[in-house]
Amino acid sequence: MTASSQVASPTATSAHSSIRLDIQALRALAVGAVLLYHLWPARLPGGFVGVDVFFVVSGFLITALILKEVERTGRVSLTQFWARRMRRLLPASLLVLGVTLVLVVAYLPQTQWDNSAKHVIASAFYVENWLLAAQSVDYLAADGASTAVQHYWSLSVEEQFYVVWPIMILAIAALARRRWRTIAVVAIAVVTLASFAYSLWSTATAPTSAYFITPTRAWEFGAGALAAALPALRWRERPRAVLSWTGVALIVAASFILTGATPFPGWAANLPVVGALAILVARTESRLSPMIVGRLRPVQRLGDLSYSVYLWHWPLIVVAPAVLGRDLRTVDKVVLIALTWILAEVTYRGVEQPLRHLPVLARRSPWWSLVAGTALSVAVLAGALMVIRTVDRAEDAQVQELAQVGELSEPGGCYGAAALAEGPGCDDAALDGVLVPAPLVAHDDSVKGTCMQGQTQAELRVCESGVPVDDAVETVAVIGDSHATHWIPAVRAIAAEQGWHVVEITKGSCPFTTATRAAPADMAASCDAWNAAASDYVDTHPEISRVFTSGSSQNGFVNEGPLTSVEAGVAGYAETWDALPATVTDVYAVRDVPRPLPDVLDCLVSLPSVEAQLDASECSRPRDEALLVDPLATAADEVGGRVHAVDLSDLFCEPEICRPVVGHATVYRDGHHMTRSYAESLAPYLAKAIGVA
Repeated sequence: MTASSQVASPTATSAHSSIRLDIQALRALAVGAVLLYHLWPARLPGGFVGVDVFFVVSGFLITALILKEVERTGRVSLTQFWARRMRRLLPASLLVLGVTLVLVVAYLPQTQWDNSAKHVIASAFYVENWLLAAQSVDYLAADGASTAVQHYWSLSVEEQFYVVWPIMILAIAALARRRWRTIAVVAIAVVTLASFAYSLWSTATAPTSAYFITPTRAWEFGAGALAAALPALRWRERPRAVLSWTGVALIVAASFILTGATPFPGWAANLPVVGALAILVARTESRLSPMIVGRLRPVQRLGDLSYSVYLWHWPLIVVAPAVLGRDLRTVDKVVLIALTWILAEVTYRGVEQPLRHLPVLARRSPWWSLVAGTALSVAVLAGALMVIRTVDRAEDAQVQELAQVGELSEPGGCYGAAALAEGPGCDDAALDGVLVPAPLVAHDDSVKGTCMQGQTQAELRVCESGVPVDDAVETVAVIGDSHATHWIPAVRAIAAEQGWHVVEITKGSCPFTTATRAAPADMAASCDAWNAAASDYVDTHPEISRVFTSGSSQNGFVNEGPLTSVEAGVAGYAETWDALPATVTDVYAVRDVPRPLPDVLDCLVSLPSVEAQLDASECSRPRDEALLVDPLATAADEVGGRVHAVDLSDLFCEPEICRPVVGHATVYRDGHHMTRSYAESLAPYLAKAIGVA
């Protein structure tokens, strides 16, 4: 996952009757770190650790509240507890979700509506963290734009904690009437240690999802809970002040030292967690402590507003560039901070506090609050479903155009790659007003019937296509990462003409090379194992006479000795091809496709007409920027012999520019993969390049 997706949330637990000013200062520090990180990530690369601070604070305050109620009454009213949380959290949360949904429809490209609406639904029902975890391990969703509500993932984790935690403590109190508090401390410690151990394991083995899931975060709540359950320190003021300074130093250090590339949470999360614990345990805002700043009105106010500040800041950051039509500048970011504070004030005064104590709910059965909260969530659900349905209708209307591709791609036509191959003499009058696939549905125009292996799985998955093996003249293989996969439609078309049987062996983010990918440990290890298995497969299948391969030019490789990443990649490709058995007579190393703008489909959809999309000048890139250094192509040029370098860049780019629309065809389905339609239009030219046309 990338650093920009790491968003944190403040705890929404506060009680002015028993405010600790050091906790207000801690909230202000944490939410300030998150806000600055999202606006200036290069300046504060670890500001996302605010999430850990808030989780610890939540565990501390909620556990203290529950323990106090159990000691006072001998029980915990779960419905009352959940009703209070719902009145405190839900109104502001759902208000921001509703406003954000309107902003998305008003200002963001239609390509982002469907995914954003789905995340709004997940956020309204507090399962956003699980949706993000699922998408983080879905290779085809990995390049999606950040949604305006993905920051709700940490609110989802907190809500899940609020559901489970009181049940656990209530069960302990019911089962162990004597010494129940001691048993509760032991149980909390066991749960905390188990979660911490799982967090370490998950961060090492599945880091892309470990960041979001609740079991890897439970120990942070548990650490705060232990601080609440154990006796308070009886130290003198000076050592408590030193402890408080230590806590601040750990949090600040984590904010500057850690980055989005740090495996997280894992061991690294101990910095902010221990820092927050030190401040909570020190329990001081004396003149010797840094938490004396909690006495300042602006700091107290930021502590009060931390929940609303958190809710508003991320949607504004995501939507503002679309409103302004450019990237955010420093002055824009300062204005966003001011606007966030204003909206937070309005929400706190007009929604959070009034509805939290609304007599019609607060003085009645807690079921009224629970039913009212559920009804509000369903209202947001209905709005999001309307957006999804709007997109579905638009896609249904446009997807029918994909059926035209077969007719448009006839020999002698001007559709797709033929437009550049034939040059200015190509007559495209028959294609006036046609753009296939339409940019709104281009993301779905992917290779059909493949079995590409996931990024962290090592087992070989083999698909077969083309002529049945018993009737085939030859058997060819397509091996590599997703950038080999998107050439499969062209290879299948050639296979149909040549009588080939096709074996397809591909894996997400894993090129066919002995060079180790510079990637998270689980991805790199599975890629190495998969490559060994793929080589063994070719060795044991002598019927394979030709191999097609390609790879992302942005793949990084582990340096070996003095080699650069590119040189390591070149050496790895060469070694892999050299090791192929003699039964493979030809290896076709296809240069990677030129890189479009990362948000190329968003750009195309935002253009005012089909005519503007056909030109697409605003969404194009200079050729020298789009054609990246490709280790695979370099290796093919150097190796020679049975290895043939195949470069079809001239069928993507004009001499000076690479457009995302060529010959009335949308070239890309995302920021680096071809559409199936454009790949099929390349088939006759790929056949010519390998000498079988």
